[in-house]
Amino acid sequence: MLNQNSNKIQLKKCKELLVLLDKLSNCVFNAKIDGIGAIIEDRRLGIETPVKINFIKDDNGNNVSIDPFDKLIFSGAISEIASGNTTISLNRLFHTIGGVRLDQALNIKAAIEQSLSKLRRTEITVDVTALANHFKQYAAQINAVPDSKGQIILKSALLPSEIICAVVNGKVTDGAVILFGDPVLLRVAEMKGQITRCNTNLLAVPLRATEQTLKIRYYLLEHILKIKGSHDPKRSKRVRKLNTSILFDTIFSYCGLPDTKWQKQDFRKYISCILDHFVSENFISGYEFVKRENKFYSISIDF
Repeated sequence: MLNQNSNKIQLKKCKELLVLLDKLSNCVFNAKIDGIGAIIEDRRLGIETPVKINFIKDDNGNNVSIDPFDKLIFSGAISEIASGNTTISLNRLFHTIGGVRLDQALNIKAAIEQSLSKLRRTEITVDVTALANHFKQYAAQINAVPDSKGQIILKSALLPSEIICAVVNGKVTDGAVILFGDPVLLRVAEMKGQITRCNTNLLAVPLRATEQTLKIRYYLLEHILKIKGSHDPKRSKRVRKLNTSILFDTIFSYCGLPDTKWQKQDFRKYISCILDHFVSENFISGYEFVKRENKFYSISIDF
């Protein structure tokens, strides 16, 4: 337990949110890798990256998968690491991902604790030998050193960490998490240069923070970052430009949202609120809901 009476932790302000845009992270957090493992192929570079995940088990012995909400929590945690913070309260983490007061969102607190537990107990092993040979400069920066067989294997928990309790005047108050170094996924994304940063204010949407609304705002943020990145004139001409439209069905499917008509109507209101906030932060210049056959089909994003 952490006693806040004796040693107060001085936290640095987390102004930037780190978002990993590489294929490995996308596969991990979208349940595209099972317990057997997978080969992540980069066709543009001609590189194959073997990866294996050692999942934790539920009461029935089934793998507990990693999902998009875990990616949001992971993004908040690595953003704090990048800011120089290694011990943060759960309330601070909630604030970093766009929340306000965790004591007013008890369901979210339980979801955050469950996500952190999954991330610290799920182990990932990545063979980055081919990547390190291609990105030699980046490999040196993250200290990717070959073993006796000439292989470079990175292995750790998805989020090396420990959950603790904060104690004030002898009473357990807020939970906290201790973060141990750079996670494997962060090191791989750094090696490939596929990390982007944005202002944390973009997630501070004036909207009640629930697990579903948090997933929606993070999905929209990440997808728009990918679109903007693909249209950056500084990017390689070999990088395919992404369509500036986002399908409603893709959002609902990715975030695991209910499929009833009235619930979709509510979530469209949430999406509109989030995009209005993005406009006010000059992240996008505008947007339009597009109908097809008298049904809401997609969102056209303007920059």
